[in-house]
Amino acid sequence: MSSQRFGEVKTVQPERRIFPLFDPQFSGRVFSKGAVGQNSVEIILEDSLLDRLIKKVSHEKRREVGGVFVGGYYSYNSIEFVVIDDFIEAQYTQSRTLAVKFTHETWAAIQRDKEYLYPDRQIVGWYHTHPRSGVYFSQRDVFVHKNFFSLSWQTALVIDPNNGDYSFFQWDADEENVVECGHYYLTNQVVIS
Repeated sequence: MSSQRFGEVKTVQPERRIFPLFDPQFSGRVFSKGAVGQNSVEIILEDSLLDRLIKKVSHEKRREVGGVFVGGYYSYNSIEFVVIDDFIEAQYTQSRTLAVKFTHETWAAIQRDKEYLYPDRQIVGWYHTHPRSGVYFSQRDVFVHKNFFSLSWQTALVIDPNNGDYSFFQWDADEENVVECGHYYLTNQVVIS
């Protein structure tokens, strides 16, 4: 496992892969949700994964819960895309109605689980809930994204477990603001093996 000291800036180049929608080997269904934003990184995940995640977080309707996404960052010609393969639930958090804090113990557990379960995958983003408060990116969320998910292609998902609403967020083209991306692809089969 490679270590990274606090304050280091890490650059990750995308792995070159064919964009799944252009791959003749890909025979799954794809649902495109929302409108594609200019300079946005495409997000792809299986619909069953999203369903499993929403079911997992829906049990906690009073305090925020969260975790990270694992997968890969890829490019095909001028298209950059993230494939979300799975999620790791955050443990040992400090959680209340309007905030979830990932502690040192949380990050240690996430890194341990990632290295053991997904050694060839990257952390491609994070998710958390906003019980009874709607789907938006708060100032605290921006702080977390800026300090822990600062790579241009890393994404976030906010879920309101009380009504089932959710939305993806990502860096804007200038990498200065986190914006609702409004667009992602759901598929019914594994995209990258």
